Order: sequence, then C-alpha cells, then structure tokens
Amino acid sequence: MSHVVHQTPAHHGHRPASLMEGIDRVIDTISQWRMRMVTRRDLARLDDRMLADIGISPADVDQEVSKHFWQA
Repeated sequence: MSHVVHQTPAHHGHRPASLMEGIDRVIDTISQWRMRMVTRRDLARLDDRMLADIGISPADVDQEVSKHFWQA
C-alpha cells in the first residue's frame, strides 16, 4: 500500500489573514472617503455666520469642498 503525502505551501496558512487585512484596508479606505464626502457636504451647507463662529472663511470652505473625495 502506498501513501501519498500532500504538502501545502508555507504561505497557505497566512493567505486568509493577508486577504482579511487587505479587505479591512479597502473597507477603511472607503469609510474615510465617505466621511470626507459627508463632512465636505455638511461644511458647504454652513452659512457665513456659522463659518465665522467656527473660525473658517468662505474661501477655506471653497478650497476644501473643491477637493476630490480621495484627497485629504
């Protein structure tokens, strides 16, 4: 009777962890992008009095809301 021994590559056990880490990074990135979009939208809705109360000029708002969602 012969026996067949199957060997798994050394990295096989680490692949799921790496995959999960990669998925977590993607989810975190998308969450950051969404938060930027929401925050910039909310900032754009503030009137001049509200902006003055928090010490932000309308020009600062224009600069911030003109950024793409992936830009910090």
